[in-house]
Amino acid sequence: MMKVAGVTFVLMLASVSWAQQQVRFGSEVDVERAVNVPKVFVSLLTPEDRWRLRECQKDATPYSSRQKNLLDHFVGSVVDVRNVKIMVVQGRTMCFQGAHNTQFWVLAKSRKASAGAYKKLFEIRGDGFQVDAKAGETYPDLYTFSHTAIEGFESTFGYSRGIYRQKSCYVFPLGEDPPTRRIRCSKYNSEFRH
Repeated sequence: MMKVAGVTFVLMLASVSWAQQQVRFGSEVDVERAVNVPKVFVSLLTPEDRWRLRECQKDATPYSSRQKNLLDHFVGSVVDVRNVKIMVVQGRTMCFQGAHNTQFWVLAKSRKASAGAYKKLFEIRGDGFQVDAKAGETYPDLYTFSHTAIEGFESTFGYSRGIYRQKSCYVFPLGEDPPTRRIRCSKYNSEFRH
C-alpha cells in the first residue's frame, strides 16, 4: 500500500514475475512475454462479448477500437504452474477496457482430441488479476481486485468440481489506514463479477 495526499492505494497492479513468468496482470500493466491468442478464443466469448466485438469493428471513427484482426483486441500470456499451463487473456483495446478496469479470461488446453482446442475456465472484469502459483489443486487459485470511487474489493477464486468458485471476499474503504473486512461472497459487489 502507498499513501498519496492522505489516500491509500493498493499497489497490486505492479507487474511482478514469479519464477521467470508473469503472474500479475492489470488494466495499466503491460503483458510481458505476450503470446498470440488462439483463433478459437472468439468462439469462447459470451454472446454479449461477441456483440461488443462486432460493434467495435463497425466503429470507423478516429478514436475507435477497430482492429485489422479480431484477435488484436486481446493479448495472452502463458503461466505454467506445477506443470499445468493456463493462458491468461487480457482485453487490450477500449473495446474490453474501461476506466481502470479490463476484462480477463483464463483458458486451458482442452483434453479433447483436436490440437489447439481450449476451454474457458474463468472470466472477470476488474482492475487487477493474479495467478496464485502456490495455491490450488487442479488449476491455480486466482486473486482479483476491483474498486469503485469509495471501496476496494478483493476476491480469491479456487477451482472446484469443474468451475472456479469464490473462496473469500474482502471489502475495504479507500482512504487512510482502511480496515479490511471479510464479507460473505454472496454480498460481494456483483458489478465486478461476470
